[in-house]
Amino acid sequence: HGRASLFFRHWSMNYARRPITMKVTLVSALPTSSARLLLLLLVAASAITLVRGAGEQLRTVTEVECVDGGTVELVVDEARVDLDGEVAYSTRAYHYNGEVMFPGPTIVMKAGHQCSIRVSNNLVGDTCEGHSNDFHCPDVTNLHTHGLHVSSYEDDIDTAIQPQGSHTYTYNMPSDHLMGTHWYHAHHHGSTALQVIGGLVGMLRVVGGDDYALPEDLAPLYESSASTMMLLSHHPFGGDDTDTSAAFSFLGYQSIHTSFEDGTPQIDPNVVVTNGNDDIYMVNGQYQPFVEIEPERVHLFRMVHAAGFRAAALHLSSAECTMKLIARDGVFQYTPYLELDFVVLVPGTRADVAVMCSAAVAGQAVTVSSSADSHASLGTENRHTQDTVFTINIAASNADASLAAAFPTSQAGMPSYLDTLLEAELSVGTLTNGNIEFALDSINNVPFPGFGTGQYVDEICVESVYEYTVMPPGPPGRRQSRTNHPPPGGGGAGGGAGGGTGSHPYHQHINHFQVSDASLDTTDGEIVRLGEWRDVVPALAPDGVGIRVRPVAFVGDNVVTHCHLLQHEDHGMMGLYKISDCSSDPATVDGYAVALTGGDGDGKEYDHSSPMATYKGVIASRCAEITSETSG
Repeated sequence: HGRASLFFRHWSMNYARRPITMKVTLVSALPTSSARLLLLLLVAASAITLVRGAGEQLRTVTEVECVDGGTVELVVDEARVDLDGEVAYSTRAYHYNGEVMFPGPTIVMKAGHQCSIRVSNNLVGDTCEGHSNDFHCPDVTNLHTHGLHVSSYEDDIDTAIQPQGSHTYTYNMPSDHLMGTHWYHAHHHGSTALQVIGGLVGMLRVVGGDDYALPEDLAPLYESSASTMMLLSHHPFGGDDTDTSAAFSFLGYQSIHTSFEDGTPQIDPNVVVTNGNDDIYMVNGQYQPFVEIEPERVHLFRMVHAAGFRAAALHLSSAECTMKLIARDGVFQYTPYLELDFVVLVPGTRADVAVMCSAAVAGQAVTVSSSADSHASLGTENRHTQDTVFTINIAASNADASLAAAFPTSQAGMPSYLDTLLEAELSVGTLTNGNIEFALDSINNVPFPGFGTGQYVDEICVESVYEYTVMPPGPPGRRQSRTNHPPPGGGGAGGGAGGGTGSHPYHQHINHFQVSDASLDTTDGEIVRLGEWRDVVPALAPDGVGIRVRPVAFVGDNVVTHCHLLQHEDHGMMGLYKISDCSSDPATVDGYAVALTGGDGDGKEYDHSSPMATYKGVIASRCAEITSETSG
């Protein structure tokens, strides 16, 4: 008994990749030889498949630093994934250093540094090319760094990594890039839903530059002992939705697999559900894990909502615990930090939430559940209910003197590209009424035209400010022009719940936007908060949400926007912005034209024909890739 105990402890600490719990009972009447045989069988079985039991402590996902020009190697290949014994299925998964990882490794980038990510597609399948707005090319992949403020020619989802192909993405992080919680995922148009829901996701953590410092009362929350990185993923294996609103009735994973119009998926999902839990949320790939925190001390939960089409509203089971929103979508909130009853997560969003529980619940467990009954303005469809998403175990006492004993009150410093726009002078692009409407697998009744077609949602200029209303489809009576839009900081037409509908989450690549009208959120900011910076926001019914955007530093004709309900995106609810440098003053802007060839010699040329002084640093770091003369 004693030696077996020591063996299992030594083995799990030194050899097991993931913490496991093994229950071993050696009956006293069992012959010694039988006991030894049982022990050997248990060890042999555990070496074949490591399954983290439900209710285990939340594991820390492997972190990989990517600074100083380093490269992270990700391999996309087939894998059999076991979700804590609840569901097993075959899918496309990231492999890192030869190990299958769901989620993928957490990549750590730093402001002012260069990072490269090489994605190798080891899947077996036919070459699949061409544009269409349906499920197609199931085994073609690429990479999107969701939340990064970099050039759209670096975070370029117009790359198609064919089976047995590869591509290297190089990201030149601006020196003033704000620290924050982000994520990465596959984003090839036509196969995004299949691959993201299947598991091609990972967390992305940005560290501030050497000259960036958090206030003294905020900094301790971002120390490793006081914070937990968690990726929440939704797994729909229970069949197709039967919602009353067809627009928000989604296919289950198996039906997505069988619905491809072009290209036959080479991987049979072979879904096996063990305990009837076939429509569930996982946290870091675990089912109903727990996190330990100390009483009367603040702990930061850095949440990434990597769901393909569900909205969640997380709630604590005890009134003795308080939650405050510190950051959302990778950008710090303004003070005072908002106290929350629910953490509202639409697909793609992130939330840094500080939690503190009183001594009254010391030694107890607090359940974190998801409810579909709150926040009527989100609509009644497309919501997720789960009695336990994860559990917070409160220690019997507080022993770590380094942990904060009070919530922070200080405002974090913000870079200039996130200066407030609420009082800014507005410009108007080619979209003169400023309405962005999701309807019928399209944006503004235009299905995604593909890249390089010259069709855009709007054509705008760097350093100018634009205002939009992100709207769901609906009856007349909504705002029809900018002249009817409320003034900065003001309210607008109020109103109503989404009854019988859901909410399309509007996502914009490269540039965060500032919320300029949140009047439809009747929860005082739990869904969307006036003045906060987001990169995903729900189009609340009936009149939408007002946003302002100021493109900074980066030009391009491939800046993506789309609905983050990924089946909608695959079917055409996606578009492009064209962002140009419209300055005509040669004394202040150097003009030059360059063509950059993709890092893997794929022959793709990026034609930057407009002035881009701010892009000079990137060009200087890629001298070998410049294929045309520069001027200026």
